[in-house]
Amino acid sequence: MTCALPERRELHLGVFDISEGQYQRITRLRRDPEALFGYLAEEGIPACVNHPFSALTGKRKAVDLRLPLESLPLIEARNGMMSRRANDYAAAAGGAAGAAALGGSDAHTLASVAHAFTVVRGARNRALIHANEALFAARHFRQFRSAATLRTKVRETPGGFGPTPAASVLG
Repeated sequence: MTCALPERRELHLGVFDISEGQYQRITRLRRDPEALFGYLAEEGIPACVNHPFSALTGKRKAVDLRLPLESLPLIEARNGMMSRRANDYAAAAGGAAGAAALGGSDAHTLASVAHAFTVVRGARNRALIHANEALFAARHFRQFRSAATLRTKVRETPGGFGPTPAASVLG
């Protein structure tokens, strides 16, 4: 989702596992970052700062990242569409803020779909993903250069990613 910042700047966020009502509320709050981050915390909605050092969302000031990095427990530190440098900066900023690193494609083009994602080890359903504190403490992510490579890796993984791949793979 796009969060509106001062002076017409923007930041992209990953917001996970929300209801239609939560989506509507988040949409209304997206122009008020402080209220939005408060709501996400209050509702216990997992959310992350997506590609904070990308030019995709335009120029940003350093102050634009302070509130999101202080407020959100997760950062997209490996984006399959971003340069290594942008990913390294995101990982460093997230690490300094104590945010757990996630991988995700945050695909702005079809070519980058599923190039990076997060695996929640041992989670076989939605409840286990939310109960698994390793999501916030561990830094498990993978990056692949093509969907074909991803499919090959899934086939090679003992047991795949479980009976419900969407439930055990975020991103």
